[in-house]
Amino acid sequence: MKEVVLLPLGEQSHIDALLSRLAGMVEAGREGEFALLLPSAQLLHQYRHRLVCTAARQLHLTTFDELAAEALAAAGLKITEVDGCTATEIIARILEDQAGVLPRLGRYAGSRAMARELAYALSQMRRSMLTPGQLKAALVQNPDPLLGDVLRVWEEYLAFMHSRGAADLEEQYLLAAPHLAEIPWLKEVRELHLCWFFDFEPLQMNILDNLPGELAVTVWMPFMHPAHAPYIEETVQALASRGYAVSRRAGPVSPLAANLFCTPSRPCPAPRVRGLAAPRLGQELELIAREIKRLAAAGTEPGEICLVVPEPRLYLPRLRQVFQEHGIEVAVPMVTDLTAVPWVREILSLWRAAASGWDRNGLVHLAASAYITAHLPPDYDGDAVAQAVASLSGPIRGQEWLLRMDRELERLNRQLEEDAEPGARQRAEALMSLYRAARAGTEAWLRGMEALTRSLSPREHCQFLQNLLEQNAHRIAPAGEDAEAVRDRAALDKFRRAIEDYLACCRLLKRTAPVAAGRFIDDFAPWLERDLALERSNPGAVQILAPSQVRGLKFKNVFFPGLNQDVFPRPDRGHWLLDRVAQRTGVVLSRASALVRDKIFFHTCVAAVEDCLYISRLLPGVGQEAGPSPFWRDVEAVAEGMELTTLASSDLLPPPEPVAITSARRLRQSLVYALAQNQEVPEAAEAWLRAGEGYSDLHMASSIEQRRESPLPPDNMDGVLARNAGILAADPAGAVYSISRLEQYARCPFSFFARYCLELEPALQDVPDYSALERGTLLHWLLEKYYAEFFVPAGHRGAEIRDVLEMLAEQWLHKYGRDRQNRMWQLRVRDAVDMVQALVESDLQWLERTGLRPVLLEASFGLPGSAVPAVRPGGGPVSFRGKIDRIDVVEKDGETWAVVYDYKTSQPVTKKDILAGRSLQIPVYMAAAPALLGRLGYTNVRVMGGGYYVIKKGKLEGGIWHKEFTVWSKKGLGALEADEFQVLEQNLAQRAAELHRDITAGRFPPQPSPGACTYCEYRRCCRYDKNRLGLKKGVESNAAQS
Repeated sequence: MKEVVLLPLGEQSHIDALLSRLAGMVEAGREGEFALLLPSAQLLHQYRHRLVCTAARQLHLTTFDELAAEALAAAGLKITEVDGCTATEIIARILEDQAGVLPRLGRYAGSRAMARELAYALSQMRRSMLTPGQLKAALVQNPDPLLGDVLRVWEEYLAFMHSRGAADLEEQYLLAAPHLAEIPWLKEVRELHLCWFFDFEPLQMNILDNLPGELAVTVWMPFMHPAHAPYIEETVQALASRGYAVSRRAGPVSPLAANLFCTPSRPCPAPRVRGLAAPRLGQELELIAREIKRLAAAGTEPGEICLVVPEPRLYLPRLRQVFQEHGIEVAVPMVTDLTAVPWVREILSLWRAAASGWDRNGLVHLAASAYITAHLPPDYDGDAVAQAVASLSGPIRGQEWLLRMDRELERLNRQLEEDAEPGARQRAEALMSLYRAARAGTEAWLRGMEALTRSLSPREHCQFLQNLLEQNAHRIAPAGEDAEAVRDRAALDKFRRAIEDYLACCRLLKRTAPVAAGRFIDDFAPWLERDLALERSNPGAVQILAPSQVRGLKFKNVFFPGLNQDVFPRPDRGHWLLDRVAQRTGVVLSRASALVRDKIFFHTCVAAVEDCLYISRLLPGVGQEAGPSPFWRDVEAVAEGMELTTLASSDLLPPPEPVAITSARRLRQSLVYALAQNQEVPEAAEAWLRAGEGYSDLHMASSIEQRRESPLPPDNMDGVLARNAGILAADPAGAVYSISRLEQYARCPFSFFARYCLELEPALQDVPDYSALERGTLLHWLLEKYYAEFFVPAGHRGAEIRDVLEMLAEQWLHKYGRDRQNRMWQLRVRDAVDMVQALVESDLQWLERTGLRPVLLEASFGLPGSAVPAVRPGGGPVSFRGKIDRIDVVEKDGETWAVVYDYKTSQPVTKKDILAGRSLQIPVYMAAAPALLGRLGYTNVRVMGGGYYVIKKGKLEGGIWHKEFTVWSKKGLGALEADEFQVLEQNLAQRAAELHRDITAGRFPPQPSPGACTYCEYRRCCRYDKNRLGLKKGVESNAAQS
């Protein structure tokens, strides 16, 4: 018999009765006669506890993945399991091998990013039971060159897998289905129950279709509700067409769950609903923690409280800290990225240091290692190694470090013999002690890891890695049950599994050639990009669960934070390739959207509440969050008299209640709050506060404010730091700037001081749904990708350019998680494509007329990984680092003429601004271009100018140019005569030196250039007032200039 039992959403009485009956069968020793198929490991553990009291009993509680694996094992099929990373590597190999016959995808040969996109798309297509034959037939009727390439890659992928007896997860499901009847324990089972599923993927349906015919199968679906009926009915109809009898049963559900998402809504008194809202995440969690403490004080058991976390990476790290301060014990899955585990980061740093040839940065990172230390001497001094390496100048690598330290020791020894001045001798002796302490440690790193300086096969790299794990196991995975020890041991198990999976991939692809350390770590890194989840079960603690894990559970009180727009529910994010496949084939590749699933998960959380539902969210404007989630609005509409606790962005968090004051810090917080509110504070408490360290800070702040408002001359609190000038000038790194950093000082010294000296974070503001920054990112991305991957001199025109840009725009929408079905995003993308198309068409005419050709895109200098160091214009004291959007060249009369461009969204920078020293960007780019082009082999380079491609106007404007170039190119641009152009770099060096001298002299007065305050990030804290400055002695002239 096959049956589908439909129950009201969240109704559990019938499943409770089923579990009671099954528990009786266990008591009678008949546990082999039934099995439960469940959607999550969380529910599996819960039901196991309800069915049996001892772990000795063997129950058949399983999931679809486990069932498929057992079928393969029972059939004795010898296959090589392929994980997601290996599938990506196989597709990357296919793209490389087939590049010549893939007109659209061939350009992505060797691209792991595109291989990852294709691997995901193919897995989703196969999960929907789409076949290459179906796609081929669709393309006969409606050709698509891109999907033609996808089809070829798909066929090659399947052929590769079959020829090697390999199977990914989708293939394992297909292979397992015919062999389900061979599972030994399934032959004894008389009844199989599937609980808490609301849909089935086609591959799962295929599993159900292949279950033994004599097996009684019952699907329990407690999801019936008008809001979800259309979606649930599709699943029911699919099961009914397979012979499942459909029955509907009534049962009790809460009024809130019954009326939620109904139109029209009807207010419901039970269960109660309370709202919490705060501008910052810490305040939101603080409010939740206080409510939990209040419930506990009223007698609620911690295990009767559940906190549902929709965004674990956002909430869990801060949640542990806040709840620990309140003394709240939680049962929380410890989820972290494997590469975030400290000892894993050390291993990655080790291979990267070897890849860099043991340069300065590599050794400094390794010096403080606390885990990979078995090869280090007992008296190893990591601080000495770091300081010694940092003190030695020049491009030193490998064994050269030891030679340099030896030479320095010899030099310092001679200095001691020759110099009798006490101060000099003391400094020399200190340096000698430093180098002696550092040399042994440095030598241990270089000799202990010497093998990594050679190219090794993947197996040899992995063997070396495994040896390191064994030698340092007691530090990497220590004994103990604290959270860090448990995490590190689990990480070690997962790391070893990653090595095994990587080596299996190498065997499958026959990768045996030696590779350098850098190539190995790049190849191995994808296997480490996985989460590390540790289920820490404690029924007596507050339960922390994901929305999908609450199905089938009941709690007196449920807290659901993060109910903000685009946080929960998550926005529907289509896939640029899957959407294209669906349009051509008509096959629904993902029946359940993110919104449908999140709506059902949220509804089951509401149905799990017995006493009170607490919903919370972040207020917009401080954390850049959007408005309330539509789910918040839906609950608000049906909750009768919902009480709402809200903090404004300027509010202090109210002081802890007396029962929550568990430390001196919390008492101080409470007293300071009371004083700020002009409340009465007991004399003894105020005396205690005055005696504390924090009170002196308050007193100092008051004194500073009074001085700022007085007529005394401006001092360090107004940005005049003359007393500290010596310290600043002694900083050798002060002469290396990004262009925008030095321009910010020229624009407003005080904003520079706030950002780069005080390191103040700008005040967070409301961010529009489509900010100017995001629009600029999209436009730059389209231009970079077009010229890097699709540009053909005198090639594309009109519609061809637009086709390419529209495809790139789809990729951008997917990459940044934007909803391509949203009408607003469609209009935004169309607008961006229109602007970029106009610019590209204009640019192609310019290139065709002049013979210029783009040779460098996003060319960086002085940045990590740049091929060219920071540029020092005119040999001055200031060096710059940055990135040039584009460099074009043309060969002319034995010279390589070069021009540099920056993409601007709206307005260019004029020649006047550049000559006045207000804009440094184009002159710096011009100074950096020869070295960048030299790396490509260009000689006799002559930079003829630079300007701005204004995207909104679709043309080249502004900048500064050599007159010879503008005459030759017949382009009306801001030109200089040869002698003026010749001194541009020297003028840049002088202007940069002036700004640098002012910075090192500590001159940061709030004297902004006209208009600078309008968009300044620090206008809330600067409080610039030219009238106030005018009242201060000695600044009348400055005030007048302002």
